[in-house]
Parts: sequence; C-alpha cells; structure tokens
Amino acid sequence: MDLDIDDLNNLVNSDDYEYLRKIFNHLKSANDNNNEYLKYINCLLKCRDKMKINYICDTILDTDLINDKAIKNIINKTIYKVLKYFGGIYKDINELDMTNNCTGISLYVEKISKEERVECELKDIWPAYSCDEKIYGNRGFHYFNILEIDNKKYLVDLTYKQFFKCNYCLEEEIGVPLLCAPLPGFFMMIDEERKKVAKEILKKGYIELKNDVLKHYCDGFTLSFRNKNYYNIHGYDYTTTYKDEDYYNFLNGVDNQIKHESIKCIGPLRK
Repeated sequence: MDLDIDDLNNLVNSDDYEYLRKIFNHLKSANDNNNEYLKYINCLLKCRDKMKINYICDTILDTDLINDKAIKNIINKTIYKVLKYFGGIYKDINELDMTNNCTGISLYVEKISKEERVECELKDIWPAYSCDEKIYGNRGFHYFNILEIDNKKYLVDLTYKQFFKCNYCLEEEIGVPLLCAPLPGFFMMIDEERKKVAKEILKKGYIELKNDVLKHYCDGFTLSFRNKNYYNIHGYDYTTTYKDEDYYNFLNGVDNQIKHESIKCIGPLRK
C-alpha cells in the first residue's frame, strides 16, 4: 500500500471519507496492532467523527448576549475553567462535545457561584427522576444548576446542547427494543413553547425560571423517558400534565415519574 502521511491527510479532508475507513478496516483485519498507519488512521477517524457531529438546533452559546452581570461573570469564569481543564485543545466552548461533561461543569458553576456569594443549587435528573430504579443502570442522569439572585431564580445548563445531536434525536427510535427514546432535544424542538426555552438556554447558557420555564425544560426529559408502551396506550401526544410544582417535587426527591406512569411505559423496551 503506497501511501504516506500526506496522502492520508488529504483523504481525511476529502469526500472520500468512507475509503479511508475501508483502509483502516483492511489494516485492522491484518491484526497488526503496531502498524503505524493503523494508529494514525484511527486517530484521524476519531477526529473526523468528532467534527461530523451535527445538531438539530444550530444555536450556539454566546456570553456577549448575557445582560445580567453576575450570571455572565459566573458563566465566563466557568468556561475559562473548562477550557483550561482541557489543556487548550479547545479555543471555544462551542467546540466541546458536552456529552458526559455535565457533572464536572455543573460542579464548576456551583463552586464559582459560591465564590461569588451567589446562592446555587446543584440539581440532578435521573431517568424518570428516580435514582433508585436505575432504569439505565448508573447512566442517563443529567446535572444542571439553579441560581438565585435578587429573589429571582435562574436555570443554568452549560452542557444542554448534548441533547440535540441529530443521530440521537430520531423519532423512529421510539419502540426499538433496547434503544432509548430520542433525546430531550427532539421533544423540545417540536413544540413552540419548549423550543423558545431550549433556544434561550442554548444561546445564553441560562434562563430565568418563570412562566412554566421549568415545566418546558423538564418536559423534554420526561417525554424522552417514555417508551412505545406509553404511546400505544395514550397515543402519540408529546405533552405532559406535569406543572412547575410537580417538577420541583421530582427534582427534590419528593416524587417521581414512576409514581404517575407505569414502569413498563418508561425506559428501553425489552425484547
């Protein structure tokens, strides 16, 4: 195979991406784990795959749009800490794939808020709002923050865009055995009120908690926890009857979705 590094670089940046993957699979089948091309192509493919992430909402975080000075300060300091943590690999927070980063980033928000003497709560959302059931094992939870400034509450979620990846927001996944339902982003974008909330969070990293904002935000998660059994019984109506106060109870561990909906209607379908 007469290829050098420049050839490979040209391939990965061309439309012949699948050809590069064929080369990788061919080398891999030779069981030569020390092959320098195998290692290099694997690295290129990972980078390319990362670059190919697409979202169903193209809104990006822009802290210049934040009017509240206290929140802007906290978010900017958090972004600085996050970028520093990754050693300068990323120049912009929007380059970072937020998947599995919610815990660390939300802890940064909490820590910096306390340093700035801003009241902050760290909140978690487990599947169906129950950490005891372990619907997806120890996976599937999400962390965010609630800040209180001048008697107003704000929801801060700097990793929210992870729920808007195109390949995980497919309605067709509902009812497929062992698969999760579409991510919350799918359900947020098909309803105008929920879409407004989603875009505000994606654009600024936060939103004031008023006028059913918490309901709209949490509805996206609630709907994503349901499976086809629920829709077979109730029809494909992507709404909930839960209100802000219900979700505060869910988030505080006083109540959960399972107490209102059958466990058979929640989580992945079994074969």
